[in-house]
Amino acid sequence: MANSLSLQNLFFKHPPLIDSEDGILNEMQRVFANQSIEFDSLIELKSLWRIAFSEVDIVKNWQSLLIVTLLRFHTKVESQAVLQKFHFLFNQPWNHESQYLKALVALNQCLLGLTPLDLGLKILEGGAIPIELQEYCPWQSLPYCPYHAELGVIVTLLGFLSGNTTLINDAKRMANWQLNTLDAHFSPLIGLFVQEKDGMVSQHLLWNYIFFYSISRLLGESSFEVIAQAQLKQLESLIEIKTFSISPLFPLIEKLIHDRSDKPTEETLKLPEHFFDPSTSLVGLRNEQQHAICTLHGGHTGLGCYRFQDVQIINYGPQYMPLEECQGFGIEGNYLSDQGLRKSTFEVGRQSFSMKGCVRFVDQPLSVPQDNLFHFGKLRGIWLETEQQFKDLKLNIKTNFLGIQGWDSVAFSFFVKAQRCRIDSTCLEPRTLNNYEGRVGSITLEGQKGNVLLTSSFEGTMQIIPLGSDDNFWGADFIIAYLLDSSQSKYHWQISSV
Repeated sequence: MANSLSLQNLFFKHPPLIDSEDGILNEMQRVFANQSIEFDSLIELKSLWRIAFSEVDIVKNWQSLLIVTLLRFHTKVESQAVLQKFHFLFNQPWNHESQYLKALVALNQCLLGLTPLDLGLKILEGGAIPIELQEYCPWQSLPYCPYHAELGVIVTLLGFLSGNTTLINDAKRMANWQLNTLDAHFSPLIGLFVQEKDGMVSQHLLWNYIFFYSISRLLGESSFEVIAQAQLKQLESLIEIKTFSISPLFPLIEKLIHDRSDKPTEETLKLPEHFFDPSTSLVGLRNEQQHAICTLHGGHTGLGCYRFQDVQIINYGPQYMPLEECQGFGIEGNYLSDQGLRKSTFEVGRQSFSMKGCVRFVDQPLSVPQDNLFHFGKLRGIWLETEQQFKDLKLNIKTNFLGIQGWDSVAFSFFVKAQRCRIDSTCLEPRTLNNYEGRVGSITLEGQKGNVLLTSSFEGTMQIIPLGSDDNFWGADFIIAYLLDSSQSKYHWQISSV
């Protein structure tokens, strides 16, 4: 069994990448040694704060303040400097309509002994809470991961510390929906509702662990303890082979949970094989050997994921060229746009499912780098009529592209994790400079425990590019991209185990 404060140990072995003079590491050591902190100097650390040019900067400032308020909460030291910093940030412009940011502000208030904002969370029927990653873009609000788990932690802490039963029930519903983002081994589905810039498995494991740990320990849902400990073990194994830093937030939140709870009775838990949530247009099947999960909701995210044994198609969907950039990857649509002719329809059987719908392809990124204040691309007006069907252990993906301007410079990409990729007589391996560009053909994805066959029923050209297997491209080993032609609108792929 893992140590009671495992993230504390990992944090001091792998501290965040900051200058030693900044003092965060020293202050963390003092907190865990039950020593006092000088907050007047801590609050002045320049490395903690950003000039608020964008919502990203604003969120980072509130996260930094949360580190400080957690330090203050643990040491029980009164500090006018911390209160003054809170009021300074609160009186600056920030998006009061963002549920995620509003909850972050409210948790800071609660830890400072102030009356927290009334959240009035808008929770979907399936239990997910939509999150806006861009300012004032409700049509792109989704339960993005890992932000949904982070929001779940915030709501759990707020509910527990304030005794707010509405927030406690919201947190439990969020946790039950979060199970849809895990495979049968409790590993995060790193491509599901995840933008490429957020595809670092370490951050997903950290936020998932803390979320399920808080639900188990603070809210008495002991069955989630199994998931929390499984993800902690995955995290400890990952950090042995891949160095990454851990934010002070994680051990500080873990300490808050640990100090106010007892270890629950151990239970066993097996995730349901079938899951289906119309409110996020999500359907899937999963077991120990295989999973197939599909959606028609997204915001620069994909259409689904597939795994057989140790071979994974982490993500797939339409993408603007060049393939090296993922700003032009994915679909756009959510519960607000899922209406009328665009409404998703489902059929779910014991070992099968199908989903149909029409979804919009994201705007084409501008060739000139965009300012952080703006998030606009070139409007191409491309839509996809899509049918995804899993039956007889095969996943079929059928698309019909629609658009007045055509779909030149567009590919349909699969991001794959496998030891080798074979097409005809060509065999490619990750982390090599060899690639493939030629006619479309059947592809065998080889793993140590199993193989997957990716076939298509159309003619054309394609590219296969080996990758570095790092945190880019959701950790994929290969991009397999089918180059689309505006003279052809209908495409069909099939994925099966061999």
